[in-house]
Amino acid sequence: MSFKKHLLKISFLSTVLLTGCHQHTDYFYLMTHPITLQKEYADCEISDTSKDCDEIRRAHSDFTDLLDQRRMHGEDFGKEIIALETQMGSGQVTQEQKDKLQIMLAVVGASSTD
Repeated sequence: MSFKKHLLKISFLSTVLLTGCHQHTDYFYLMTHPITLQKEYADCEISDTSKDCDEIRRAHSDFTDLLDQRRMHGEDFGKEIIALETQMGSGQVTQEQKDKLQIMLAVVGASSTD
């Protein structure tokens, strides 16, 4: 396993472990915490009593779309991550781009089989 993949997995797992059992339904949080997203989505499918289920369903749909995009166009997905990381290194990046990078890295972490 490459160092970068290993570092990504450690980062992803650390984030998951640090969040514990807190219930978060903020869109960005859900998109960067796929395990929480999956649990929240399953809860909404069982009982749609939460006012946050619309946001959870939207995040689940968007995350699933990104997983599909990575599976179907993995090289392009990776190139976009590299481009965003390069921009981050130059300091020429918006908060939206930072958020996008974090979400894309969460997708890579969630879809890695190593």
